[in-house]
Amino acid sequence: MEIEVTEDVSRITLRGNKSALLTAITEINKQVTAISENIREKREAAVIAKNVFWKAVRKGNTHEFPPMIVYKLEQAYQSNKATFEFSANEAQWKVDFAKNEATSSQKGKKKKKYIIEREQIEEDFPENWTAMKKDEILKVVDLDSTSKEFQEVEQRFNVTAKKTVTKVQRIQNKHLYMPYSLYKSRMSTTSKGTVDSERRLYHGTDVTNLDKIQTTGFSRNFSGKHAVAYGQGVYFAKDASYSLNYVSGGQLIMFEAMVLTGEYAVGNSTMRHPPPKPDNAAATYDTTVNDAANPSIFVVYHDDQCYPAYLIHYQ
Repeated sequence: MEIEVTEDVSRITLRGNKSALLTAITEINKQVTAISENIREKREAAVIAKNVFWKAVRKGNTHEFPPMIVYKLEQAYQSNKATFEFSANEAQWKVDFAKNEATSSQKGKKKKKYIIEREQIEEDFPENWTAMKKDEILKVVDLDSTSKEFQEVEQRFNVTAKKTVTKVQRIQNKHLYMPYSLYKSRMSTTSKGTVDSERRLYHGTDVTNLDKIQTTGFSRNFSGKHAVAYGQGVYFAKDASYSLNYVSGGQLIMFEAMVLTGEYAVGNSTMRHPPPKPDNAAATYDTTVNDAANPSIFVVYHDDQCYPAYLIHYQ
């Protein structure tokens, strides 16, 4: 098999028999995905490092950690892990979040104990959110049916649904909104503001999934329950009328979600992630769709790309 790499246009050309080509393409896609994930992590780490600071203090001296370590520490902290271990500056570190302590050890040297400190710049949540206590993670707010916010949600829903909306609830989840906001910031930086990345889309589901979605967000584990025609991710529809078909469980409810669709390509049932871009093998599309020219179905593969903004009750 012949491989030709054209660096100036980021293109790889393969020539050979069909079996060898398919094997090579699969392997290249795996490597492209790994590279893209690494780039994504570095960018998210840079964003988090501007908002969250982790440091170890010992005898008046402060040890600050690099962005990627801060990113991993923050992930462990937000996941409520008891401890987290990592390597930095030729030392092995172990952080105990409950005790606010950290220890570092190096071969042949005595262990050192530190006080671990976390500082965060004031969180920037939507202006329309109802006030929440500092330790409050989730708040579900019933909107007044006479409010402008309720009526705007109702109007968007009924462009195609044509149903009577009985209740609209705003979902305020700090642990879901913060990573969504960071992902949005990263996507905006990557596209340099040239892509309209955020859309209001609809997601119909079984009533048994309500608490899970409000608490932990939309999960790719639900994909495949109904169909995976355009990829093995989480499905959203431009039209609420389409999502009506996926509401089940005896309660008529639907989510209006904020979704970072970004750049998209037509998907298929075998895709577990968006395909690479033709002009840059190291970059992938953000989502897959049913029709590139006029998409009405969007498939998301990263949990932080979508946020359940409202829960609509109808009859």
